[in-house]
Amino acid sequence: MQPKNAISPENSVQAAFDWDMGRLMGGDLNLQVNANYQDATVSIATSQGVYDQAGFPSIPVDFEQPALQSRTLVDARLSWDVEVNETAGVTVALWGRNLLDEDYRTFGFNFGPALGLPVTQWGVPATYGIDVNMKF
Repeated sequence: MQPKNAISPENSVQAAFDWDMGRLMGGDLNLQVNANYQDATVSIATSQGVYDQAGFPSIPVDFEQPALQSRTLVDARLSWDVEVNETAGVTVALWGRNLLDEDYRTFGFNFGPALGLPVTQWGVPATYGIDVNMKF
């Protein structure tokens, strides 16, 4: 279902989970999980323009905007923090964003027939990484 004028989602929910799991090999182990849901929206409510055809009067038109789909995004981070001494330490973290690999638009706009098809910007797909930080 495409929202007609919903620039802000009608419903949105966010949940966060942060668990200090304890000590492992002299370091602190921590797990964080974040989930965010929001209903479908549009980037702007309408785009107005004029439809021109030779031999006919100009007609004002409201161009239908591409929907920004409803989405559920889940991110997680598992970190291990070791303090070597009072001024030095190491943190190693495994993380993932958009773990469900949700396809969703972050922006969309219909410029009308003069510029062709609507343009859209898509959200980042599932992304994973490892961070290593040293403090000295």
